Amino acid sequence: MAATKDIDWLKQRHVWPSLTSIVAVTATRDTGEKVTQETRYFISSLDTEDKAKLGSIVRAHWSIDNQLYWTLDVAFDEDQCRTRSGHSAANMTTLRHVALNLAKNEKTAKV
Repeated sequence: MAATKDIDWLKQRHVWPSLTSIVAVTATRDTGEKVTQETRYFISSLDTEDKAKLGSIVRAHWSIDNQLYWTLDVAFDEDQCRTRSGHSAANMTTLRHVALNLAKNEKTAKV
């Protein structure tokens, strides 16, 4: 993980008042047959000095993100959806998110 506060160039292009740093995280994925690397960039309002805190927040973000997408794929078989015309894909995504939130907030039935 790398982080920098040298972001004046970015502040000139965007109006993000609390922007303080950019964080780059390189993730390595080993499937046994193939090893791939991907660098993900995050904008942040946090100081770059506390690398442990930055790392913890990035991992928490990806944990939440991964859990959401895994749930959408398993519960709604989202990866198999072939809606492609007009706004149908965005509309279906919105409906799935609403349905997932309603299901998570349902406390009266044990399903």
